[in-house]
Amino acid sequence: MRVATWNLLHGQSIPPTSASEEGNLAAIAEFISASAIDLIGVQEVDGEQERSDMHSQVAVLAKQLGVSSGNYAFA
Repeated sequence: MRVATWNLLHGQSIPPTSASEEGNLAAIAEFISASAIDLIGVQEVDGEQERSDMHSQVAVLAKQLGVSSGNYAFA
């Protein structure tokens, strides 16, 4: 089993660019998928805050990874 942790920095890219938050989350999802990670803990995630356009970043990332709604959580 591969376990990892990721500091999301509320969807900001490093270094900062003009790329969209959704594009950054897509790039992160691609990396996670390519790394064959089984379980990931993500820090600094926005949960329906103004700076992330009121999206649940956990839900967006899970959708991009093909994870069903009962298999992820925001705490």
